[in-house]
Amino acid sequence: MKCLLCEKESKGMPHARVTPDARKWHDQHFPGMNLDEVLAKTGICEDCIALPPAERKKLAKKAIDHEKNEYRRELMEDAVKKRRN
Repeated sequence: MKCLLCEKESKGMPHARVTPDARKWHDQHFPGMNLDEVLAKTGICEDCIALPPAERKKLAKKAIDHEKNEYRRELMEDAVKKRRN
């Protein structure tokens, strides 16, 4: 399983949980992306859980920004493929 925050592979991590408000935010910002599939493959490792809250928050923001960019890139690639066809 991959850590949501540091992206290291680790076994035995608990699955991340999402509040209803966070799920709603996710669905608004990432339509079509199945959050449950992502969460089944990821969690937060013990090293990241042990970090002070401010450090975890920094890592979380970085991870969210990275995911936004990846999703945006995939949408752009799909649009380019459609235009070529």
